[in-house]
Amino acid sequence: MRNNKQFLNKKRIISVAAAAFFICIFLAPSCNIFKGHEPVEFSLIELKSNAETGYYDAVILVEGVWLDTPIISRFLLITPTQSLEIEDLEFIADGKNPMLLEKGDVFIVPLCMPDWKLYIREKNEIYGSLNFWDKLPVDNQWHPLKSEAKTVAESLAVELVDGLPKPVAGILPKEWELVDEQVPYQDDPCGFVVYQKIRAENVKEQVNISYCLLTDKEARGLAASSETEYLAGWTEWTHKFGKEDVFAGRAVISWDMPGIGEYGWSYRYIYVDSDVVIEVDLEADPLEWKKTDQEKIVEGKTRKVFLRYGYGPVREPEWQILIEIRMNGEGMFYKRSRNGITIEKAFFLDDLELDRIRIALAENQFRDLRSRSGIPGGINSFLSVNYNDLSHIVKMNNVQLQPFQNIERTIKVIVLPKVDEK
Repeated sequence: MRNNKQFLNKKRIISVAAAAFFICIFLAPSCNIFKGHEPVEFSLIELKSNAETGYYDAVILVEGVWLDTPIISRFLLITPTQSLEIEDLEFIADGKNPMLLEKGDVFIVPLCMPDWKLYIREKNEIYGSLNFWDKLPVDNQWHPLKSEAKTVAESLAVELVDGLPKPVAGILPKEWELVDEQVPYQDDPCGFVVYQKIRAENVKEQVNISYCLLTDKEARGLAASSETEYLAGWTEWTHKFGKEDVFAGRAVISWDMPGIGEYGWSYRYIYVDSDVVIEVDLEADPLEWKKTDQEKIVEGKTRKVFLRYGYGPVREPEWQILIEIRMNGEGMFYKRSRNGITIEKAFFLDDLELDRIRIALAENQFRDLRSRSGIPGGINSFLSVNYNDLSHIVKMNNVQLQPFQNIERTIKVIVLPKVDEK
């Protein structure tokens, strides 16, 4: 079994143990990785068509609850598209105490396309999960192979680039681009290519390709067996999880992975072309599935980053702060300590708060400000603001400039209280 280099980002590398765990949670309710039963067990009574949403309402029965004081207000119900307070859902049957989540409770979950699973959580604890993908009509069953990522992957072909074979996408739809690559070299005969669909600086879909040039010995081994037989022993995942499949008219070994990956479902396959072993990962945001071109345009405009403001070091342990605000008011607050501790908090600004920041930028003539540097040490800060297709960046390295400070003060006064920061 070859120990070929993995090209994926570290956060996306999937161990066999982790894969088995998530497949159990989201695909196989009978999986015995949980001893006994989950703290909350529930089942699907029916999927009712909803003419208003054009999708379904799920009628859910609570089969059992094994938690102390399961007050309904404690819990959230999460689907791939939304987060709902359970106490806000419509209950059509209650147990003995309507304030508690109990066996016999029946409630309705208004689903959004393409919801196919849900789970109950409290903060970071997951108490119960349900997958009803197989209960949906085929046309409503989301899958990574129902995405533009599949179109990109189907167009892959091996071409000679600088004298070396390399898989190249022949089709890149709108918003797609090549974002990263590495060619094989003498000490490592494996390379990678990464294509992504990006909108408003967010990755919506991606196709990650790793490829390895076969050695003469490996090529002889391939010639002595079928491609799928040979690939079955290529890596740990092909040996344990792979199955023979067909992709784009080609025999492959595939691994379908519900519950795994950046978007909750990944699909991986591997094949041989021109003495190159090619492994492809497809990932796609399910919310992209039925999105219209007009919706994509609106999202691109409203979710585009409005500004980024960073400063530090601040107090012990010398925090570095970054505030990011999008055109629609969505924001993220990040802080990282000198020792590597990272904290992230989401927030939202209304139109009046966004206008206050825009007024501060205009009144202090931000577009006319230029970067300045003082003596080393002290507080360094930067502010980057997007104006249509142009951006203006100002850096202040241990320099106090009144107009810039006025803008900083406005941003802090509005944002910091929302994330419980001083």
